[in-house]
Amino acid sequence: GVFRALEDHIKNEAFLETAFGCLRTISPDSEGRHAIQQLLGAQRVCRAMALHRSVASIQRDGCAFLSNVAVDMENQEVSVVSREELETVVRALGDHMRNESVVSSACFALKNYTYEEKNLRGLRRCDDIFSYLEDAGKYSPKHEIRVNATEVLERLRLLCEEDDALEEIALGSMQDAMRNPNMTVEESAITIHDVLQEYEWSEKLICYSLDSLLTIGNKGSAYIHRISQLDVLKVVVNAMRKQKKSPKVQERACELMKFLADQGSSRGRSVIRAADGIAPIISALRVHRGVEAVQIPAFGALKVLAQDQRCNEVIESNGGLNRLRDNIISRLDSNNNVHSNNHHHHHTNHSNSTTLPSGVLQPSPIPEKVA
Repeated sequence: GVFRALEDHIKNEAFLETAFGCLRTISPDSEGRHAIQQLLGAQRVCRAMALHRSVASIQRDGCAFLSNVAVDMENQEVSVVSREELETVVRALGDHMRNESVVSSACFALKNYTYEEKNLRGLRRCDDIFSYLEDAGKYSPKHEIRVNATEVLERLRLLCEEDDALEEIALGSMQDAMRNPNMTVEESAITIHDVLQEYEWSEKLICYSLDSLLTIGNKGSAYIHRISQLDVLKVVVNAMRKQKKSPKVQERACELMKFLADQGSSRGRSVIRAADGIAPIISALRVHRGVEAVQIPAFGALKVLAQDQRCNEVIESNGGLNRLRDNIISRLDSNNNVHSNNHHHHHTNHSNSTTLPSGVLQPSPIPEKVA
């Protein structure tokens, strides 16, 4: 009912204001919350909020709704929410920093999210989250907003301190695994896999992990077989998705994918497809369109993967063939321009020859609901 109407009238601002008010009212109810989750209500609300970023009432009620559907008051639990939900609330906070009602709703939602450690880690990756919370904590005229913003900020800073210490331990563990002559390739690969799977690490640690996997693969076919296991590639794909804005991570991951796809047998290509690794490669081409360090290995990986019929179907369904075509055209144009410029400079020089850049946190108190 409501969500279908939401989809049908998603561009109608007046309708959405009424609908969001209704959703905010029913979202604290436990039965309503389960129904909303089954209908992908949070995702639909995020899409609507993205289309109406300037409308304060939609952003305010949307933040309250997203907070309510994440909180299970009966079991005193907070759900792990998507990156889209976290970014939607943070964006509402940033866009409406001078609107007290939106800031209040957004900070309240963020505070509730942080009772779940994975949400806290996800928030750490959101652009400008620290500066937004600092401004809300310092300059908001409402005491409750300042308290909530400061509380979230303190939890994030504590997480950063604990994560930095934890990352040093994890990095040391991987370095030992790579340097220790007594460790088998199996043990080294397992260590890297386990570390990558455990937390949402920083760019530095993920890059080291990907470089290490490529180093293992370059040792020979037996080593390639181990790093092309489905469990290993799944954590690589997961890292690509979580760090999609990092050109360094995308570059190394695409290099690893190209390396595995380019081996003699079709095993590497089939495992990449099974690990859902093709879509992130296409995403890397799109997100880092002007970064040649990403474009070259991503383009190379897709070129090899396209030799496999089933991989080619996945590439086509994700719009990858268009990316390949655009890449080729772009490179041809670039080469033609270079050739033209070289010819022009040669001619000019000839005619003028005589002149010359967690640890685990369990914050308290109990999360709350917004009526």
